[in-house]
Amino acid sequence: MWKAIAEALQKLIESPQSLLIVAGIILVALGAAGGITYSNWFPIQQQWAQIFVSIVGLLLALFGALLVLVQPRTATPYGISITYPTINALVGKTNVSGTIRKHPPKGYALWILRIYPTGEYVPLRKVDLPKGKTAWDALDCDVGGPPGEARRLGAYLLGPSSQVMFGYWRDAVDRHNRLIDELNVPKERKDRWLPAFKEYPEDMIRCDTVNVISS
Repeated sequence: MWKAIAEALQKLIESPQSLLIVAGIILVALGAAGGITYSNWFPIQQQWAQIFVSIVGLLLALFGALLVLVQPRTATPYGISITYPTINALVGKTNVSGTIRKHPPKGYALWILRIYPTGEYVPLRKVDLPKGKTAWDALDCDVGGPPGEARRLGAYLLGPSSQVMFGYWRDAVDRHNRLIDELNVPKERKDRWLPAFKEYPEDMIRCDTVNVISS
């Protein structure tokens, strides 16, 4: 039992939103009950103090709930998954399809990534998520690479900061590739392409990935 309690406390500490909600509820309960009157441990006798504590608690709980809504830390509540291609499918340039149960909050966008065996990744396509639809498609996602190489396609939710980063990267790729093509640099040459990303920003949330084989 104590192990379960410790694990629950650990998860609570790791989630500031949940911590705010719990603290707010405790303060509201203290205000409504007049504090802890047992053995006169922590009484709140003045009515104005009870109201003040309850209001502070309510505000904390509401703020925590707001953070849960606008800054998700998990994609599970949205039910975003990849249904095609299937695991270990042979693909080159392909459409990526999936489902979604609930749309993400304003300011977040769904992107498809190409993830290399090293864990590095590049953005492929932003996904249009029409309101009221439970299915989505991302067209012409190029897995790339030599035939037989194992790679992953990933569906990720991007917050505002990650979207700015991806937008800049796409502009840089377009300019870089245009200049490289004008110089007739062979596509097989080492360092011909811009480097991939190595780190995942804090507001970038993994929804689903699927292992595929380059054809």
